[in-house]
Amino acid sequence: MSFDVMWTTAAENELATLWLNPLLRLLVTESSGLLEERLVRNAAEEGESRSQGTRITFEPPLGMRFWVNEEARRVLVPHIWAYRQR
Repeated sequence: MSFDVMWTTAAENELATLWLNPLLRLLVTESSGLLEERLVRNAAEEGESRSQGTRITFEPPLGMRFWVNEEARRVLVPHIWAYRQR
């Protein structure tokens, strides 16, 4: 059974800003798609747990914070960011 993934307006704006960078555009498109696919498949097991019921996950060059409501089978993404790999 899959999860419905919803993005806050703030997260959508963050993703759009990252996508506007021509050096990151292809990576941002691919990475955000992979992240969303993983959340749809099994958000409750994705990434690492953090405080206040949040979780984080990574798909270079993106990091994502999200909340999972297992009972409703819904995910809310409030924040996404780019990071530098070491």
